[in-house]
Amino acid sequence: MQPQTTTSRISWIDMAKGYGTILVIYAHLGVGPLWTWIYSFHLPLFFFLSGYVFNIKHNLKDFLFKKMKSIVIPYFCLGIPMYLFRETYTLLIAGNFSLAEACYHFKQLLLQQRFWTLWFIACLFCLNIAFYAIAKLFRNEWQIALISVIFACVGLCYYKLGGTPLYWNADVCLTAMPFFAFGYLYKLHAKQVDDFIMSKSILFFAIFALINIVSWRLSLDETGLGLEMFESNYGNPIFTHIAAFAGIFCVIIASKRFTLEPIRYLGENSMIYYAWHQTIMIPIFTKVFSFVGIDILTSYGLIGIVIYKCICLIGIVVALTFCNWCIGKLGWKFMVGK
Repeated sequence: MQPQTTTSRISWIDMAKGYGTILVIYAHLGVGPLWTWIYSFHLPLFFFLSGYVFNIKHNLKDFLFKKMKSIVIPYFCLGIPMYLFRETYTLLIAGNFSLAEACYHFKQLLLQQRFWTLWFIACLFCLNIAFYAIAKLFRNEWQIALISVIFACVGLCYYKLGGTPLYWNADVCLTAMPFFAFGYLYKLHAKQVDDFIMSKSILFFAIFALINIVSWRLSLDETGLGLEMFESNYGNPIFTHIAAFAGIFCVIIASKRFTLEPIRYLGENSMIYYAWHQTIMIPIFTKVFSFVGIDILTSYGLIGIVIYKCICLIGIVVALTFCNWCIGKLGWKFMVGK
């Protein structure tokens, strides 16, 4: 197990983000029922980790400047190439280009209402601002926890009453707040929690994994829905939240137990992998693999499909690693918030 130093904590966060990045890409490749299980905790994991690294010490001006640099600038620097690729792809490859649709996509890029994978980045900016206000107003940990739960209840009621996505997905700030807030609170008590959990990490990993799977299945069996924040679906909120937190702690245990450099690298550079994998890379690899015949594996049943999706996953990761390397070499790290 890694020693609990500042450096190792940064390392385990990158490990956790790396695991989450792989799960996001794999789920978006379309892997049958498996994607609903991945969705039970993968985005809550990112919200939780963002809460963990949240820093309340900055004044409002410095805080906003920092978030503009690390979130808003990457949003547009990564979003504009996505937009240009998508419109070029539909014009040259798909052959169904529509000027009206292109204008609509550009409007959505600016207003952002669940627009492609960028929706999460926009939501994260709003969430940071909302939590900054909460953390400044309520210094007591129990108050912060209670306020975050109230936010979630308001968000669930909003969707229950037919509420639609708000600009920059501000509505998701309500339901994502508990994950962000409890990530922040976990940081304050990480040593005590880790002393208790990590001493029997294998046992607790198994317990949390079981809780995650059982809660996920209970929500599916009762409502037919799991957790899908993009679609504003929360199934049975009690079961889905239990499943999410259990899944989060499974990833935390694995991340603190082992350090794998390739996974850590993905987590350290997760922005480009998250942003570009679905809108840019998946269409490219689908066409390429169809052309060379690798997609024939899907005709061999579940095993063939899993193998095909794993090949796609590896190809996408390699391609985006090269893109990230190019960004670094060109000195354009501002594109990914660095």
